[in-house]
Amino acid sequence: MTAMEPAESTGQESDGTAGALTRTELNVLRTMIAIIVCFIVCWAPVSVAIIVDTIRVRKPNFTYTRKQNLIFNYLFFCFFLSIIVELYRVS
Repeated sequence: MTAMEPAESTGQESDGTAGALTRTELNVLRTMIAIIVCFIVCWAPVSVAIIVDTIRVRKPNFTYTRKQNLIFNYLFFCFFLSIIVELYRVS
């Protein structure tokens, strides 16, 4: 094949709907977007907390405030929510 020859066909026939997605492809796309959004919602607070904790220098304190306990409970809930979503998706 030279540089001017067209590429080989992929085996799919063109029926004039090159940009249209099938129902199955739309379902896959919606599922993928939902999983990505759930992942971002659940793990973004962890990433922000790590960055803030890395930037800020403070003395070690092993007692947690009410606000910190609420944050840890939220992260714990998000972690198990992501596991449940993944298990539901697999089954």
